[in-house]
Amino acid sequence: MSGIEIPLFAGLSESEKADLLRNFFDTRQFLPGEPIVLKGEESKELFLILDGEATVMVDTDVQTVLGRYSIIGDCGLVRGKPRNAKVVAKTDMHVAVMNRENFTALRQKNPRVMIILLLNMMDMAGERTAKQNQLIHQLMGKIRSLQSQEDSLSRDSREQVSLLDRLKEIARIQIF
Repeated sequence: MSGIEIPLFAGLSESEKADLLRNFFDTRQFLPGEPIVLKGEESKELFLILDGEATVMVDTDVQTVLGRYSIIGDCGLVRGKPRNAKVVAKTDMHVAVMNRENFTALRQKNPRVMIILLLNMMDMAGERTAKQNQLIHQLMGKIRSLQSQEDSLSRDSREQVSLLDRLKEIARIQIF
């Protein structure tokens, strides 16, 4: 990992990164379609994607695709809350995994490194939130556009009904 900038490890020295990976993370492989985390399960681990992609799903809706150096489970691990999404391997994946015991041990052994990791997690969560807000803004614009089109169609329909009523009146007058 020397010379590679992993957002989770930003601000750490090369020796601190090596110590983290050696002493506080394990590695795991996932095959395409294999679940990494399930919605509602206890959050016991943080996953750092070293290679591959994962799909984040809420219910059956794909929310996003995560790639290299993205993290999974940071909020759940820190807050101790159940998982709020299902994450499935999209491709072959190689991940580094930090479990709750190692998370606690790191906090006790090296609080400075833990603070840096937590700040980086907050920064990464903020970036995810900003992207989600941007998507919400785009969707709201589309919804407003569709509502405007619907309102326009409704007005046109009312005008057509009114015109049809007038034509029926004219037809009655001509018939009688």
